[in-house]
Amino acid sequence: MESIIIYDGDPINIAGVVTDVNCHGFFTGSIDITVTDGVPAYSYSWSSGEATEDISGKPAGNYTVIVTDSRGCTATETFTITVTTTVVDDTCAQGLGSASVSVAGGTPPYFYYWSIVASTSSAITGVFPNNYQYTVTDNKGCQRFGNANVGNVTTGMQLNVTTTDAICAGNSGTARWCSSFHLCMEQ
Repeated sequence: MESIIIYDGDPINIAGVVTDVNCHGFFTGSIDITVTDGVPAYSYSWSSGEATEDISGKPAGNYTVIVTDSRGCTATETFTITVTTTVVDDTCAQGLGSASVSVAGGTPPYFYYWSIVASTSSAITGVFPNNYQYTVTDNKGCQRFGNANVGNVTTGMQLNVTTTDAICAGNSGTARWCSSFHLCMEQ
């Protein structure tokens, strides 16, 4: 008696786990895929040239895999390996500016160094408009460099100046000015 195996004909499904690059410029990214459905055995064709199920030793970038099952049916999936360092600016004029660095990837803990200001935190606050260079170093010594440009935001503030003339020689007049934020000064 002969056995016949009938497959239900489900399309090929590709799932993957991406390991991001642990340091900018390194080749430590990898993609581990799992293929289900379709009809085994599978063959693999990656955009980077490999013909294996999984790839490793890759820099940041996009990688596409085409999986072909034993019936000749195909499925395609694209994965992205990244290096993630983000600079966030929040600025206001006159020493109210700030900048922060958000890091993903690498090996925690992270160590930060900012130029111009003495800070080893991931954020600097109370800073004036300027270009602040930062260095982030992970626990393995990998470094990422960048710039955070804290700008001078114009607030549309207007000044109203009122003056009082001096009446007699030797007496001084006064000047009062108020900003659009209702802050007033008199001299």
